Amino acid sequence: MLGVLFGKSRASIGTAGTRVLKERGDISRAEERVEKVREDIEELEIELEETIDELAERFNVEDVEIEEFAIKLRKTDIDVDQIALVWSTE
Repeated sequence: MLGVLFGKSRASIGTAGTRVLKERGDISRAEERVEKVREDIEELEIELEETIDELAERFNVEDVEIEEFAIKLRKTDIDVDQIALVWSTE
């Protein structure tokens, strides 16, 4: 009956039905892969946050002791590359 209406044979209608079922399966598998990738991204985000927190605790700037000391300059340590003249009218 459909073949008469659309001018197609039964074989081509059956093939089209098979193709539709195959494409539905493809869509289902693609959706499963997308969900798996989303789960992987969430796991990686959690792992990243944990690693950042661990590194922030390990390398906290406030825990570093700063020791000040003076270094005496020698004339040989001074190297002049540019000279500029600046004045103010105030």
